[in-house]
Amino acid sequence: DQASASAMIFKFNEFRREASIHSSLRHPQLIRLFGICIQPNFRMILEFMDSGDLYHMLHSTTVTDEMLSMNQRLQIVADVACGMAYLHSLD
Repeated sequence: DQASASAMIFKFNEFRREASIHSSLRHPQLIRLFGICIQPNFRMILEFMDSGDLYHMLHSTTVTDEMLSMNQRLQIVADVACGMAYLHSLD
């Protein structure tokens, strides 16, 4: 129907806009976007991270508090802050 087609077009345009912006970003604390896939679902092809992504590391039940030293935690905080400062500087 017309409403679902409009919603899909809106989602695609938002995805395309986000991918376009992400592909132009270059910063050591940001992963790179190499491409996109639209079939069967919208997906971004991102730089490979040996240790996986930060979200899953922080929420993993297999990563215990003892596995990350205070220095490693502080480095993560500093890296995230640096990446966020870069993104906010683009406005």
